[in-house]
Amino acid sequence: MRTVPAIAALVAGVLLPVAGVAEAAQAATPRYEIECLDIQPPQTLVTADAEPARVPLSAPTVAVVEPSYDWRAAVEMAYVEVGTSRPTGWAAPGECIESARRWVNAGGGGWTGGGSVLDNYAGATRHSVGEAVPGDVIQYHADGAEGAWAVGVHTVLVAGVNGDGTLRIVESNNPGGSGLVSANDHWTPQPPARFHAVAWRF
Repeated sequence: MRTVPAIAALVAGVLLPVAGVAEAAQAATPRYEIECLDIQPPQTLVTADAEPARVPLSAPTVAVVEPSYDWRAAVEMAYVEVGTSRPTGWAAPGECIESARRWVNAGGGGWTGGGSVLDNYAGATRHSVGEAVPGDVIQYHADGAEGAWAVGVHTVLVAGVNGDGTLRIVESNNPGGSGLVSANDHWTPQPPARFHAVAWRF
């Protein structure tokens, strides 16, 4: 009895339908065509041969807030008085603060404060010396007692600002007791020990 051909025929009969089913399933499977996109790799922030960023050579100009009064008229009057002297003493016209007041008021600054050193600047705005502009008044104040009329208090009028940061100023009563009006084209604040300088703007 030959069983091998019969088994082979049986296996073939089973496999052929299975193969047919597989082919039919493959034919029925939808085919999708994928379009390849030209996608560039993401740009990195750090590259070995990146061109340096172009930075402006100059920073934007910041507007300078000038005093609200006619400071040019004040400076002009102060320079007219250079070389002249006036009496000194309490509230006398040769005192440094009284001279600065006279010049500021010549430009309509409305400097009317009085009393302590600090009260003299009622209505003015306070600034650092580094922020000083023409027409500002720089005052030496005693540390911890800005209103005190201590020895070392001094007042000057800023007439201009130089490119190197120094100031052009006009002052009176320097040396003390002289009542002399003088100018300095390259002035930097040098308050005595335990004093500091403040710029006041009218």
